[in-house]
Amino acid sequence: MVETAAIKRFPGAVMSQSFGTPEILVHANNAQLMQAHNNYIAAQQAGITVFASAGDFGATNGFSTANAGFPASDPLVTGVGGTEGNPYPAGLSTPAYGGEQVWNEPQFGSATGGSPSLLFGVPAFQNGLGLTSRTVPDIAYNAAIDGGVLVRYSAFGPASFFIVGGTSAGSPQWAAIIALANQLSASQGHGALGYINPALYQLAQSGAYATDFHDIIVGDNQLVGTPVGFSATPGYDAATGWGTPNVAKLVPDLVKTIFP
Repeated sequence: MVETAAIKRFPGAVMSQSFGTPEILVHANNAQLMQAHNNYIAAQQAGITVFASAGDFGATNGFSTANAGFPASDPLVTGVGGTEGNPYPAGLSTPAYGGEQVWNEPQFGSATGGSPSLLFGVPAFQNGLGLTSRTVPDIAYNAAIDGGVLVRYSAFGPASFFIVGGTSAGSPQWAAIIALANQLSASQGHGALGYINPALYQLAQSGAYATDFHDIIVGDNQLVGTPVGFSATPGYDAATGWGTPNVAKLVPDLVKTIFP
């Protein structure tokens, strides 16, 4: 398989996936799901960190019942949800860190994905949280469209600049954070961080939570026109996971947790 060959060629890399499919659509497609899951097993064995965006259509992915997005829901993947500024939209447009809430922009028909999985049971790293199945996201990042990321695009002609949002923007930015952590780890004589979910949850459930994460406690991910959504609460929730990173604190603590 091409994917497996690429994984073997780049051990210790960071993989970011800005795509996903509602689990409700892949529930009966075990062959395709297992092909992807086997790639993530290979990535774990190769010391690769894997991220995926949690989706842009709320807790239901536009359907009538809550369902997570795959591959973010795979336990070997770190699912990235979305936030926006609080107050909206300019809460993050400050010289210092500003306030955040759950990403939910009804005017764009978008809200962060996040829901219990229909496919996977509770993984060990989520034990003790009172969950009924694997739940995403694990963490979050700014996904606002109004207040999004400035992107330079030049693939098909003269360069143009765009503002883009969505959890597809959060996944690669988390990948960049882990690239920084890998660089720090290498400088200390260690290897790449690889599979980070157990360490992330260990940190989040320790005294480091208050310094390493921004806990999101405002908003919900109920997509406009759908019946179900999950509210942000103190600590872990199905809208933003553990929240967003305080990178300067999280990076060294994550390295220390994986390589004590």
